[in-house]
Amino acid sequence: FAQNMNKIKIIAEKWVNNGVCIGYHENETYFIIGTIPGETVICEIIKNTSKLKLLKTISVEESSELRISSDCEIFLICGGCQFRHISYSEELTIKEELLRKELKWENAIQIYSDNPTGYRNNAQIKFSEDKFGFYKLGSNDLVSFPSYGCKNLPDELNMYLTKLKKNFYGEKKFRLQENSIVEYSAIETSYSVNGYRFAIPPNGFFQSIVI
Repeated sequence: FAQNMNKIKIIAEKWVNNGVCIGYHENETYFIIGTIPGETVICEIIKNTSKLKLLKTISVEESSELRISSDCEIFLICGGCQFRHISYSEELTIKEELLRKELKWENAIQIYSDNPTGYRNNAQIKFSEDKFGFYKLGSNDLVSFPSYGCKNLPDELNMYLTKLKKNFYGEKKFRLQENSIVEYSAIETSYSVNGYRFAIPPNGFFQSIVI
């Protein structure tokens, strides 16, 4: 399909990891964010090197029946999510299929999942002269923190960040630790699951889980 300046029209062929599809144009392989296999989409070129050609969907010309409206106004502007245009049940099916393919496993794999929102206990917030929020997809520019908060963060973190006073530049890293919120870049934090306590070193990443 045709390419015009920094935009390209392409058909998404199949899923690969991290919520990305692949498509082909002029004998080149492109990785497409925000589409579904079978869709014809108009994309913005995010990265175009010999090693990686990355596209972001900006409009859909032929839509899949699996497509749903995103519940987040900054989906595909913020770089934090790739699956908010399909249902959560479909997302789990895709992940199971990709995992079985990776393991060369023919039988079904049981996936244990909980609430698809509010599950992240970490937030890295960036501050600039006129706003605070997250990095835009494929950019060091910022997209403002939504007034309703981030769909992936628990209520406690969203409320804290919404009320946060911007009094510095740069980045702050916050974590919900038990019943308190701490800035974890310089201190050890901890998390408990079923009586087991996990110690996380300063600046260490830890994703909350349910067992």
